[in-house]
Amino acid sequence: MNLHIIQPTKFSCQRSCRPYIECKFGPVLRAVGRTKVVSHTVTVAIELSNQSALAAAVVAMGGTVLGEGLHDLYSIQRERGFGFRLPGWEHPLVLRSADNKLAFDDYGGHWGDVKDLDKLKGLYAIQAAQQAAFAQGWQTEYAGDGSLLVHHPNGGTLTVTEQGVFDATGFVGTSCDVVNVISQAVGTQLTRDDKCEYFQQESRIVAGE
Repeated sequence: MNLHIIQPTKFSCQRSCRPYIECKFGPVLRAVGRTKVVSHTVTVAIELSNQSALAAAVVAMGGTVLGEGLHDLYSIQRERGFGFRLPGWEHPLVLRSADNKLAFDDYGGHWGDVKDLDKLKGLYAIQAAQQAAFAQGWQTEYAGDGSLLVHHPNGGTLTVTEQGVFDATGFVGTSCDVVNVISQAVGTQLTRDDKCEYFQQESRIVAGE
């Protein structure tokens, strides 16, 4: 009996298939064997719903966490919720208890720079993703560009960026969906791009005469 080992082969296309429809190259890929895949990329709208992650993001920016309570945005307006201060801001910012929306007054840029909010959301996304990964018992590490790399016990990885992009790599077919718990912890999914190999499976060893 001869033992034939199929070597890993890279495959890519322009991702022209519709979501949740098998790749048009499926018959060819099945003839070759199972395929180790880079499964999907998701973009989410970052939602500041995790106070612990928000507090960590505030501290990372050099800000101060005020906590739950009634906070003055300025002399005649008060907001109830989770308050914090950012460097360079005249008044606190408040994640309102009533609707989970961020309340603040920058007075046309005189009391604070709204560009800081994009940075805050980016740091929040990383912190919320890391906390969700820890809750699952998965390991994480920071990349040099500020993104977070989540290592799944089965060998796949998930890259989380400050822009709310989640890229699953090295999972087998639909097994990448296990990392959805991470993106859901950060916000609401806006787009999803399933790669052409999404419906394939892992490489195998074939025995023949």
